[in-house]
Amino acid sequence: MLVLFENMVGRIRWLKVPVFIALLLMSGVSAWVILVAPVGVQDRWLIPVILLTLWFLLSGSCLSLFADVPAADYTQPGWIARLRKKFIRLIYHLLAWFMLVVSLSLLVISFQLMMAWMRSM
Repeated sequence: MLVLFENMVGRIRWLKVPVFIALLLMSGVSAWVILVAPVGVQDRWLIPVILLTLWFLLSGSCLSLFADVPAADYTQPGWIARLRKKFIRLIYHLLAWFMLVVSLSLLVISFQLMMAWMRSM
């Protein structure tokens, strides 16, 4: 799973800045919709705005987290250095599986919320 995330982030590394700009914009829009917007606007746009913000947050997190994964070469001298690198890669493996579970959960939640939003229109 870690190799999949490494390859994916390597291919779309150029999207890091646009994703963070979109995340900042959507965070501002979310704050505006929640705190300042009229009730009619909140009723109509709260679900899509929150979902977009969550997707940009997840994308930005993945792009940042898996940008600099240590290589899997264990040819360093000393067993402490090899053990340290293996432990760091283990942590990245666990994070990759966690991000997969979070992505699938957000996908299911997004589908359910968008269906509820469409029914309310």
